[in-house]
Amino acid sequence: MVTGRGDALDAQTGGRFDIVGWDPRGAGASAPVSCFADPAERGSLWQDQPVPTTRRDERRYLAKTVELAQRCGARNGELLAHISTTDTVRTWTTCGSWWATAGSPSWASRPGRSSA
Repeated sequence: MVTGRGDALDAQTGGRFDIVGWDPRGAGASAPVSCFADPAERGSLWQDQPVPTTRRDERRYLAKTVELAQRCGARNGELLAHISTTDTVRTWTTCGSWWATAGSPSWASRPGRSSA
């Protein structure tokens, strides 16, 4: 949302804030996790799989989630070892520490600019 909308966001906030956008690991433009080769492959995994409302449906759904996890692991290998809540918090803590000690980066002080 932030990339490419700097002028609009700056206008909405009156230029009073530095707005930072970031893709969590494994999402968006940052080496995204892809568990399927294409949409058809994804559809075939979840085809005719209802939202579980019974114990029987729940067991079938659980089996599909195990299959999904195995598929993601096979397709994404080492990347998954670096995608967790802990990694996300570590990234934000590092960014926050830098921001507190270094102040606004030069690109943030220019309306409409993005680090991307």
